[in-house]
Amino acid sequence: MDAASNRGIDDIKSLIKESAFMPMIMKYRVFIIDEAHMITPDAFNALLKTLEEPPPGVIFILATTNPEKLPKTIVSRCALVNFGRASKKDIIHMLKRIALSEKVSIDEKVYELIASHAENSFRDASKVIEELIIQKKLTLEEAILILGVAKNDILEILEKKELKEALSFANEFVSSGGSVKHLLENTLAELRYHLLKKNGVQVEFEKESNLSKIQIIKLMKLMTDAYNLTKTSPIESIPLEIAIVEFYNLK
Repeated sequence: MDAASNRGIDDIKSLIKESAFMPMIMKYRVFIIDEAHMITPDAFNALLKTLEEPPPGVIFILATTNPEKLPKTIVSRCALVNFGRASKKDIIHMLKRIALSEKVSIDEKVYELIASHAENSFRDASKVIEELIIQKKLTLEEAILILGVAKNDILEILEKKELKEALSFANEFVSSGGSVKHLLENTLAELRYHLLKKNGVQVEFEKESNLSKIQIIKLMKLMTDAYNLTKTSPIESIPLEIAIVEFYNLK
């Protein structure tokens, strides 16, 4: 049940009535209430007794991204389960299942690209592959163009210590329709992995970096500032270009 659009007391009373029926085939009937924090106070009060003493064979799952908005009386009667972010491996597995069900052939590298672009979200990844399938853009080059991501790794260019090449990359990226916001997000994610690896943490990331720990930290700060400034900059690429120049001026 989507509580964002079914949040009133009548909706909850209907749910309670439905939960009284025993499962016909399996051991349990599972009721998932999405966006549970949207339920009205009166509706929560009506649900309270049922949550406290659920019918045999019934499980209620209250899913929410805002648990702090749930009444304490409701939270106290539930077991809290925090879901972690989706791994890249699991996202790729899901994307391949979608491609198989849609009977489309997709370049293996496109799966990797989507998974990297999806911010550890199954939902975001499924939206991206849906868009690519609808537009029939299933090659790596087409996916790169649609998603507005960089063809090259900006960190590899920064490691070369060639300011002109780095600025040229940024200019060409923006001119070709690339998203500076996504570029900064992906770069920060990669920098985070490099920082963790250089400090002995085992992470699911194959690339290596010649940047020192100090350089990585400074670059993360510069890129974070650029990301925040991108929202208000009259020209989207200016914060990125300033960050690149400042990084080369660091001693």
